[in-house]
Amino acid sequence: MEHFRDILNRPPPTEMPNITANEGPLLNIYVNPPSKAEIERALKQLKNGKAAGPDGIPLEALKVDPKTTKAMLYPGK
Repeated sequence: MEHFRDILNRPPPTEMPNITANEGPLLNIYVNPPSKAEIERALKQLKNGKAAGPDGIPLEALKVDPKTTKAMLYPGK
């Protein structure tokens, strides 16, 4: 508690840091939505008996009708 009290209650810096943009290569991050084939592959890789996530939907429920699950998860029309 003492450590954080000292760290969090110190005065603001007198000089602002000089932070420049990175001139190097950008990270290769794929930001496009998954394709229907990727969704289908991911559904097949899911193991039964595990929760899908914080929603608590059992994986068996998602695997019962892969066509409907793909339609729900695919962001396109």
